[in-house]
Amino acid sequence: MYKLPVLAAFLMLQSPQLNADSLQITLASRHFSDGDFTEVNPGLIYEKDLTKRLSFIAGGYRNSYDKLSLLAGVEAQSGPFGVQGGVATGYGDLYGHKLQPTGTLFFEVPVFERAKVRFSVIPTKHGATALSVIIPLNDP
Repeated sequence: MYKLPVLAAFLMLQSPQLNADSLQITLASRHFSDGDFTEVNPGLIYEKDLTKRLSFIAGGYRNSYDKLSLLAGVEAQSGPFGVQGGVATGYGDLYGHKLQPTGTLFFEVPVFERAKVRFSVIPTKHGATALSVIIPLNDP
């Protein structure tokens, strides 16, 4: 059930060719609709650059239903704007699927020396915004 996201994260940590270029620290979300959502969503997502604008992502976070979600996917970015898509676990009880398609639209704002704050919009049934921090792991 969790094989793809776990394998992706493991390879990014173990293989020199796949060492992550940056780390996304997920922090929080705010939903557009009323509900009993967990809006503190800590997690780590590793990003590996495939090209200047395309990255592979893999990691895990606590989702808005207070369950662990493991994620694997891709991210495309042009300037401060981007889109992220993939599959995530942890939503099976809600939607009846072990792997759930996931996606976000985002923009980033530089802070500190090289870190960025990412603001995301999650276009789902309940809709949400999310906040995370991106930290580069390699020298510029």
